[in-house]
Amino acid sequence: MSTRKTELRAQIRLRPTRIGFLVNPSDKKSLRKIMRINACLWGGLYNPIIPVYTKTPKEWLDSQRISMKGKDVAQGYIRFFDPDVYVEAEEGLLKKTGLESFQKGLLNKKSILLDDFFENEFRGEFEPQFGQSVFDILEDIYISERRFMLRDELPAIYSSQEDLFSEICIGCYPKLEQVHYLKSQFYEVYKPVEEKLNPELWLKVYGGKCETPFTVTNKHFEVFRTWQDDPIIYVFNPSNSKDIIDLWNLRIQPAPIFPVPIKWMSYLADPIRKFINNNYIISKENSNITHRVTIQKSRSISESQAKEEILPHFNSLQNNSYIVKNWHTSIWEVNYRNHFFKHPEKAKITSEESDQIIELKEGSSLGVFKTLAPTFAQRFSGSSNRWANVAKISSPYEGSNIALSLPFNTLDRSWPNQGINELACGREGWVFLQDHKSENEFVSFIKHEDAFSSWFKKFGIDTRCSEAGRIAKQVIDSLGGINGLYLFNDKESIQFINKHASSTRKRTINSSGDVIEEDFSGRSSFIDDWQAMIKRRKSNGSYRLAELSHYIRCNVIKVGIESECDHCGAKNWHSLDEVSYDLRCLRCLKHYKFPQGNLRQHNKNWKYRVIGPFAVPDYAQGAYASLLTIKFFINMMGHDTPKSYSTALELVCEKQKTEIDFAIWIPEERGFDINGEPRLIIGEAKSFGEDIIKDNDLDKLKKSASIIPESIIVISVLKDSFSKEEKKRLIEFVSWAREPVNSRPRHWVILLTGTELFNDFLERTWKNLGEPYSTNANFHSTHYLEQLSDATQSIYLDIDYYYTCLDDKENFN
Repeated sequence: MSTRKTELRAQIRLRPTRIGFLVNPSDKKSLRKIMRINACLWGGLYNPIIPVYTKTPKEWLDSQRISMKGKDVAQGYIRFFDPDVYVEAEEGLLKKTGLESFQKGLLNKKSILLDDFFENEFRGEFEPQFGQSVFDILEDIYISERRFMLRDELPAIYSSQEDLFSEICIGCYPKLEQVHYLKSQFYEVYKPVEEKLNPELWLKVYGGKCETPFTVTNKHFEVFRTWQDDPIIYVFNPSNSKDIIDLWNLRIQPAPIFPVPIKWMSYLADPIRKFINNNYIISKENSNITHRVTIQKSRSISESQAKEEILPHFNSLQNNSYIVKNWHTSIWEVNYRNHFFKHPEKAKITSEESDQIIELKEGSSLGVFKTLAPTFAQRFSGSSNRWANVAKISSPYEGSNIALSLPFNTLDRSWPNQGINELACGREGWVFLQDHKSENEFVSFIKHEDAFSSWFKKFGIDTRCSEAGRIAKQVIDSLGGINGLYLFNDKESIQFINKHASSTRKRTINSSGDVIEEDFSGRSSFIDDWQAMIKRRKSNGSYRLAELSHYIRCNVIKVGIESECDHCGAKNWHSLDEVSYDLRCLRCLKHYKFPQGNLRQHNKNWKYRVIGPFAVPDYAQGAYASLLTIKFFINMMGHDTPKSYSTALELVCEKQKTEIDFAIWIPEERGFDINGEPRLIIGEAKSFGEDIIKDNDLDKLKKSASIIPESIIVISVLKDSFSKEEKKRLIEFVSWAREPVNSRPRHWVILLTGTELFNDFLERTWKNLGEPYSTNANFHSTHYLEQLSDATQSIYLDIDYYYTCLDDKENFN
């Protein structure tokens, strides 16, 4: 007997470990140590330097803007670069930046002090605590290249000065005695010429005509660049530590950087002008696309100084052949939720990639993938976290119970902790650090409901799956996942199935006045009734491939035999498992004989009945509405987009008790090879009825939203519109949610009806419906959550877009 398994498509990417170095920007001594350490590491040039300060350095003050707090700036750098591990230049910097969780763990350390970086001794050599040493690269280069190469084919240089400029542009090895072997190995392999850094040597280095310690760190991987990543001439002051930090971090972005000391501008002006002319290219295919060099000054250089000492060198060049940039991009303020602008990205560096299938056996959440490792590296080492395997996992089409979209844990890796390996969730994907070459990496995945309950627990919120949530989960299980909802994605089928569900009737006894409840089993129908319903669905444009067999396969219905009781005349339906020559009446509970001699013509005794969770009355206790809402957002973002969702949950926080009908994590950001940060969606779902959104429903949502900050609220119904009374309540609710917090609404509110829930192509649907839908039928309003919020409030409540209202309010005041 074969066991059902889940197959997850995964793209595994090998890259160097990304180490975040925390340093006070005025601590030049530590800064120089950091740069020398990075000359010893594979991919060292791509390890960010995170400035940690209380008072903003004067070079970084902006007269046009209010300075951010130092902690917020540091956390902004951290969110942008998303380091794997950390090195503190001095004790206490992790705490200052809110990274205390990285100080925990004795067996698998994720932070160390700068002075302890080379404390690990392995086989007689002191190796870096984090990252992959360049020693293995140098050995590999000698074996594969240098022993067969003449010395002058590609000469190597080492700075005779070992000054700050050499440390950032060429690379210098630490002066520590225990790691002198790295410098010796570089000299053994390359036999470099020691030279004093000057403009002529600069041209050789940045012309790619020599090897340096830093070029060794860049072996065995590629940097992904797009056509938009044109070169930048960065003019800076090499004696200024803040300029050094800016330059270092600028190089970790995709555009090629050519750092020019301002004192060398007159010497290098002519070759730079030639470089600018050579890179001024107007596309032949599209004249609107032009490639040009950017000249950017550092923050320590004033605009007036740039006009006097930098720009005059380029006055003779053709207009528009280069761009002048007088500002520094605020990477610490990047907001990827703003989809109307192109935002900076850190460089994507790749050593190797592999497409794999991760198999999960039925009932198991444990998977495994084959790890990737650099070919040059020794199998074992004294270092830990030597390189990283980054996994991007797509959601399977057939559905699974695995949560694949998880909130980023950049600042606190204590969640989710599944016990086998620490999981880092970030913009790249899921990061698994490797200590040595091994065959496999085991991944303990987390189920949807466990992901939400453990995440809510972090914020002091206890959760429990409600009765409605359990029914909805049973529906998903029967359908084989959210995609199975094609059986219910129209009003006709839902109402037809609900008509056949079980029901409860309240009856008052006249003599006593007592009220009793009577439960009735669901109605049964002939095959002709079901086929007629399916035919009507298809004629109305609903899922054309749906067949009766699909409902049977998904355990929505099953066939049985209907007969009449000889004693009370009640009609009884018995499944095939219950049919025998002796039958028991479900009403009078007496036994009667199977009517062998009184069967109906044309097999009319055979009837179908809904079963399992589909037999639950009131539209499976609201399951169809909540699940179709989840399906709507999955369709909106794309089926293979990682997602996580939960059915109805009871929430308890500080003696407050409330409930949500669903919760969803789903990324809305789109782009090449981007793993967008998920947004949390919570909401209330109702089925049909004239006036079903009540004040207590909205009060419950307010209470839920108040304990779940930054959540997006969704109110959905299966009917086509909201009643007049509902609109009054919703307008009041939206006004509460729109209260501005730092110029953003307290909560975005999205309103959905059957118009959205029963149609897979929202933009086309709205366009065909005419006003007020067609006004909002555009890409952004149908593909991004905040714009969808504005659009649905405009359509159903006739409310202006949020920022329009905010501007009007500010202008009025």
